[in-house]
Parts: sequence; structure tokens; C-alpha cells
Amino acid sequence: MSELDPKGLPPVEHVKSPEELAAEARESTKVQARGMIEGGFFKKGKEAMEKSELSKEDREAVVRDAFLAKLAGADTMRLAEIAKAFKFDVGEYLSLPEMRPFVLEGVAAAVKSRRMNAALELVGMSGVSSEELATPEFQAMAKEAAIEALTGGKDREGNLTTGSLTVFEAWIKMFSLPPEFMSSFAVETSSYYALARAIRNKAMDEVTKIEKIFRIKRTDIPADIVAQETSVPRHGETLEELVARFSLAVANESPETKVEHVPTKEEIGALFDTLVGKDRPEGKIKEDEKGLVKWTLSVPDATPGHTKDYEYSRKFGTITVDYCDEDGMPSRQSDTLAKLVDGVWQMLEVK
Repeated sequence: MSELDPKGLPPVEHVKSPEELAAEARESTKVQARGMIEGGFFKKGKEAMEKSELSKEDREAVVRDAFLAKLAGADTMRLAEIAKAFKFDVGEYLSLPEMRPFVLEGVAAAVKSRRMNAALELVGMSGVSSEELATPEFQAMAKEAAIEALTGGKDREGNLTTGSLTVFEAWIKMFSLPPEFMSSFAVETSSYYALARAIRNKAMDEVTKIEKIFRIKRTDIPADIVAQETSVPRHGETLEELVARFSLAVANESPETKVEHVPTKEEIGALFDTLVGKDRPEGKIKEDEKGLVKWTLSVPDATPGHTKDYEYSRKFGTITVDYCDEDGMPSRQSDTLAKLVDGVWQMLEVK
């Protein structure tokens, strides 16, 4: 009798009112529309909201929540796309005082995922100050990113890659890391790893620059680091060949120092990952018998309908960006973002 009411009758299930059913339908539509917008299906998201007759306030809330979700992940490309689709200025929106905590969260996400270009774009569009980036939390994240950039990592095939001094220096500059960071034990140790990795990957111009900046010598690389870097052969090179070549380079007798540096596809791809973001499009690549000649790719700019057209040119040894309007015409002067100087890429300041 416990399932019966006091009168001995079965309990009556609650029947939802038309208003309650309509409210549930609206919430379901808002969730679906937000997912569509986050996924880049803007037309379908708009149609779903219009079909369910969501109020203006509800539609704005859906777009705002989708925008904030992408901001939290520092997805600057999708932020620009959302702004374009729903006709608002992304920079103006990000500059609002109430958006500052979300912007800083996005910058932190970009740093943690080592997407320098995304961090730079968020800072530039929102007007975040250097003081706001000088907190202990940001400084700690930036130091980790800088050291990782210096020592390198692995490519898609699992091969050890040479670090990038330009990216290392850019992290230091962006977050105004103190001078003592350069003389820290972590940087000193990482510089030896970077030096060994550069020798391993035949980037002898990078070797020379590392020695100069950190005031170290290839002959002083610790034995344990040498052992690590010569434990796995390069692609197409036997272990014996690697060890022999490494020994020659460490002895400062390697003839490779006189070989002209021709940037590889992997090297330029890593620079594009830094400048544009790892979620960048592949773009168009032109090669000849010497290797990569030109590489172009285009991504949406912050202004709706506008694009940023990036280009690597072997002839000029540069990576540039053109800013184009809806008709593909230049909207302002182009910028040179990186330049190859004596075989080493240097990041250039864009005003």
C-alpha cells in the first residue's frame, strides 16, 4: 500500500503544462544551436533559433555562450568566424571590461597549448596590458613555454625536432620575463639540449647562434645529453652514421657549417604553427628539386569578410602576411613576420 496515496488510489503523474513543455523545447533548441555555432554551422544554428522562435535575448545568449566557449579554448579563428556570421566586431567585444576575465582565460589556454599566435591575437584585439601578463601564474606558464620552445619536441613521425630560438625569445618578450630567467639552471640545461638537438638535426647555423646567445660551447655539452641525442638514429641515417657525424660536429670540425641552409617543409610548417596556429589550413605548397619554394595559406581576419594571407618565400627568405578585404584587395600595408638571417629565423616586431 506504500505506492498508493492516502485514499488508496494510485499516485497521479504530473502532467506538464504547455508552458513547461515550451520552456523545455526552448532550452533544447538553445543547446543544439550553441553546438552548431561552436562547430561552425552558423546557418543551421540561425535556422534552428528562428524556427523555434527564440527571443532576441535567448538568441544573443546562445551566441555569447558559443563565443565564450571558443574563447576559453583560444580558438581565435572560430571567434572571428562567429563575429562575422553574427555581424559584430570581435575586437570591440573582447575589449569590454566584463570580458577581461574570459580573455585572460583564453590567453592562458593559448600559452598552455603553445599557440603563441593565438595569445598574441587575443592580447592585441582586447588590449590586455603587459602588467596583466606579469602575474606569477602567467610568468610560470610563459617560462615553461619558452623552455619547451628552446629544446624542441617531436614531429608527427616521432622524430626529435630542433627547438626555435625565435619562439623562445618571443615568449620572453611577450611576457616580459626577467633577465635572471636567462641565467637560470632550467634555461642553462635546456640550452645544452637545444645545442645537441640542433647538431643532431644538422642545423649548424642554429648551433652557432645558440653558442653565441647562451655563451656555451658544443664541446661542453654534458655526456648524458650527448648519449640521449645519439641513442636514436635520424630518418634515413644509421646509428653509427649519426654518432660519427655528431662527434665531428662536437669537435667543431663538421663541414656542414659551410652548407647553405635551405628551410625544410617541416621547419616552415612549425613557424606557421607558431604564427597562425596549429589548427591552420594546409594551404598551397610549391616545391622544386631543392625543396620548398613557396607556401601560402589564408585564414579569416578579425574584421568580418577580411582575410590574412600568409606566404613563405624562399627567394626572399621571409614569411609575410597580407591583409585583404572581401574582394581580396589589400586593406592595409602588409607585414613581414619572420626573416631568415644567416640561416636562423628571426621574428620581427609588427607595429
